[in-house]
Amino acid sequence: MKKFIFVIITFCFTVPVLLFGQMEVIEINNPVFKLRSRSPVIFSHGNHMMIEDLSCRDCHHRFENGINVLDEAELDSDNKDIYCRSCHTGETELKNAYHRSCIRCHDAMIKKNKSAGPRLCGECHK
Repeated sequence: MKKFIFVIITFCFTVPVLLFGQMEVIEINNPVFKLRSRSPVIFSHGNHMMIEDLSCRDCHHRFENGINVLDEAELDSDNKDIYCRSCHTGETELKNAYHRSCIRCHDAMIKKNKSAGPRLCGECHK
């Protein structure tokens, strides 16, 4: 009976993500980065979507007056305005935005004694 309940719960949480989420692996290889000292970053968007207590708006944002006003309905891969480079336009600005967002979150996970993503250059840029 416990196995059956576990399967049902797993099914209920997994199916919506599979149907409505973006499970692809994403390569951050932006053409704004002219002089590359590191390789592009490849990460699993699906893995990030499965993290407990992490919402889409933790990574994706559109700030107005210091408040994230992004509507998650805007998060469609055809909507180019949701990409980081739509607001963070320069090479240094975009690089800093990626690093601030990713590393800050990974550090916060470690402080909560949770499994965290990479924090060192060579761990993301392989």
